[in-house]
Amino acid sequence: MYIYNDCYSYAVLDLIDNTIDDTLNNKVKKKDWNDAMDLLEVCDDGNLITIADSAYGSLLIVVLRAVTRAGRLDTTNYASLKTLLKCAAGWGESMPRDAGYSGICKAIGYRLFKSKPEKQVALEKARVDEWDTSRWIYEEKKPLLFSEMDI
Repeated sequence: MYIYNDCYSYAVLDLIDNTIDDTLNNKVKKKDWNDAMDLLEVCDDGNLITIADSAYGSLLIVVLRAVTRAGRLDTTNYASLKTLLKCAAGWGESMPRDAGYSGICKAIGYRLFKSKPEKQVALEKARVDEWDTSRWIYEEKKPLLFSEMDI
């Protein structure tokens, strides 16, 4: 178990990952379809999903505005900013109800990344690649697709 003292969001993602891997994935591996369906049905509360999405979107916009006001919304301060904006916009578009943050993330991304010199693009890509590589601490590859699972 890793103790997170610097980044609460990584702890939350780790908890979600471990929960999915330790519970739902194990049910699938054991072909315990009834228990697997019970776990999946927990996620059918549309109102809860909408509330969680709205909360995420609201907090995302508050943080982006505060960082913008502080003059720090750039890839020098946040190497993965382009990835964050792209993923947040995609997440917002995939939600059943529009919470409004998807368009804001796209607008910010367009404003920041519409015209960059090739050298700057290469530097930002190298930073994101380095950040992405450093995130993976597990040596074992976890299956990401159903085709990779043993079911």
